[in-house]
Amino acid sequence: MTTADATFYTCTAFMETSVADRRCLSGTSPDPEWRREWDRVINDCLIEWAKNPDNLRRPDFDPPTRSAVNTACNLALQLKDCSPVPAVLPDGGGGICFEWRKGDYSASINIYPDGHDELVEFSDGRLVRR
Repeated sequence: MTTADATFYTCTAFMETSVADRRCLSGTSPDPEWRREWDRVINDCLIEWAKNPDNLRRPDFDPPTRSAVNTACNLALQLKDCSPVPAVLPDGGGGICFEWRKGDYSASINIYPDGHDELVEFSDGRLVRR
């Protein structure tokens, strides 16, 4: 596994640790570009969603709850030295999804409206871990 591959899979190892013990597991030096991108996600997306949820509100689309945004911000702060920035999207049901893709592998962290999170992994379109 290359360093890039090891870094991509960091989110999996990270989510398998206890919340109190979450830290950088990639074994690589932090990438300054990742930090800038994570800061942009935190400031321009997550905090903006919390401050102005009505900008996202549509019929049949609920913006992220404050609990979901708080969890997402905490997770982003913990991952910013350890992982490339994933796609970060509101799920329309009050939650937020972080999604990484590489080849036929994808991993997502689903953050639910109540603030709890769940790691889901797929390989070749098949669920491999939940």
